Amino acid sequence: MAAMGRQFEGKDIGEWFGPYGTARILRGLAHQASHEVSVYTTTDGVVYLADVCEAEFKPTLILVASMLGIDRVNPVYYPFIQASLMLPQSAGIAGGRPSSALYFAGFQGDELLYLDPHYTRPAVARRENSSYSQADLATYSCANPRRIALSRLDPCMVFGYYCATLESLVDLRSRVELLADDGVKVIMTFDNGHAPEMALPSETPASGVDTANTEDGQQALVTRLPETPSSGTSTSSSRSTSGEIVLEADCSEEEWVTEL
Repeated sequence: MAAMGRQFEGKDIGEWFGPYGTARILRGLAHQASHEVSVYTTTDGVVYLADVCEAEFKPTLILVASMLGIDRVNPVYYPFIQASLMLPQSAGIAGGRPSSALYFAGFQGDELLYLDPHYTRPAVARRENSSYSQADLATYSCANPRRIALSRLDPCMVFGYYCATLESLVDLRSRVELLADDGVKVIMTFDNGHAPEMALPSETPASGVDTANTEDGQQALVTRLPETPSSGTSTSSSRSTSGEIVLEADCSEEEWVTEL
């Protein structure tokens, strides 16, 4: 992480990473290691679904880096912060107060419950499950939850969402859009297309994914498939003799998700 921090952020060991830089580094590490869980990051609040899914959907950790105020979080975002922590896809929030990084896992009233990464405990040796003592197990939990008022938070935060399946991703989108419909000031939106610039400097496009121009000149996602036709057809796509499915740029959400 330190090496990639120097590459992406120009920071040496011992220097602080902000939430934006941390999210970008985590994405780079996951890509470098070809991890089974993909990491998707966004700093403009838009989740581009074509980039998340690419050739095929993988379990994905979505990190949304946000600036929710100037020196403190704008109160208009309080309801979304609380609602976000109740979403089934929530992986918590990384943030804190000035010069103190914290991990938020829940809330009570207008206070967030957090874990402090600066508070460490002795490591517990691995053994058979039945061999752990109560003292060992106690090191994995907090007797007194730590809390901090929403009004004291630093406005620079990273929201995490883990989607193990494509259905979970669709459900996340539906839940966030319902919050917006209910008048909650949300920090993220979803777009069926690609981000204008999605690749890290060291990344190359995934195999099996390409873009092509449709007859009306619009760009569409091309997913390369085996020569053997798969079951099911859709009126929103066209199949070429080379075994490609071209997803039209104006297809509906349901058609887009079904094709992928």
